[in-house]
Amino acid sequence: GKDINIRGLGAQQTIVQGSATRPDGTGSNGSVFTIETGVVATIADLTVRHGGYMIYMDSETIIDNEQEDGDATSAATIIHVADIMGAGIAVHGDLTLDKSVVADNFIVITSTMRAQVSSTAPITAEAEAEATGISVITAMGAGIYNNGTLTVTNSTVAGNEIYARSDVNMAAVASGGVISQTATSIAVHEILGAGISNMGTLALHNSTVSDNIAASNASAFSGHDVEIAPAHAAGAPDQYAAENVVVNRLREAQEASLAILWDENGPRRERGDTGEIAPELIDYVSDSSGIVMNGAIGGIYNGGSATFSFSTISANGSVVTSDASGAQSIIVEEKVGGLAGDGSMLEISNSVVANQMAGPDCAYTEGSTLGYNMDLSLIHISEPTRP
Repeated sequence: GKDINIRGLGAQQTIVQGSATRPDGTGSNGSVFTIETGVVATIADLTVRHGGYMIYMDSETIIDNEQEDGDATSAATIIHVADIMGAGIAVHGDLTLDKSVVADNFIVITSTMRAQVSSTAPITAEAEAEATGISVITAMGAGIYNNGTLTVTNSTVAGNEIYARSDVNMAAVASGGVISQTATSIAVHEILGAGISNMGTLALHNSTVSDNIAASNASAFSGHDVEIAPAHAAGAPDQYAAENVVVNRLREAQEASLAILWDENGPRRERGDTGEIAPELIDYVSDSSGIVMNGAIGGIYNGGSATFSFSTISANGSVVTSDASGAQSIIVEEKVGGLAGDGSMLEISNSVVANQMAGPDCAYTEGSTLGYNMDLSLIHISEPTRP
């Protein structure tokens, strides 16, 4: 391994930054420090700021398949995946951080996708339309991400932010004799620790983690006759605020058919049609699903082993907004302002976890929100140590 020591003249006098000012939405800086596997490093007496990642994903697909003779089949699948970790400091080796400040680092990820799929076939043929959109965003540790061994002493991790947004809009329209139209929209967000995200071994001593914010906005819209108004997420740069397209293709496609409009009850005659419908052609499959799984943790996420002593975790925040529409709509949310984990080892002594600005202080069992309390079966709280 390699030993690296970086020492400043004090957190107010020595600043290491990704840029002189925080970017306005035009680009990424990456991590300010990355401690690679096998490296043993010490960073002391300085400020780490303005590290950042900005990821913008935007996709649009329009398919209009109209057949005068024979079957019509159309399908579109859009997948966005983003996985970002450690804007301020990313630790994969061994780092001791002492008498330092990690502040104003950020991760911004937005995903916008639109698919409009239409298939039109004669009344004697089959029409199939399928639209699928999947957005998966994982963001961990805007301030510090640790997958190695991290010791933080006499330091402050504050004012770091993660913002994630997904707008998934899928529309599938079919018109013909036999119809199958399926629209599926899925948005999954895991925003784990805007301040610190620990997947390794963490020791936090005489330090403060505060004013870190995790904000997550996820929308999944699916349908066959859907009109979605433009959406502007709070805090998103204006030039990237997605204008959701209007997807309203059902009537247009079906009125182009020779004899029938379809609704949720099957075929119905329109426009004076007197022809017979063959029984084997009366088949109608229509399905739409909007699924959102949305979670955000503001202060600290512990997925490894952590020990906190003489430290304060407060004034952090988690803001989670979700929306889903379709014949089947599923929304699962989790938001924790201060401290959350998945059952990994955590010991806290002589410390405060309280007064978050948004979201509960602590959640440390799967599916539970514990507010100002902690699950003592998973967290060991030592007796106060007298001087």
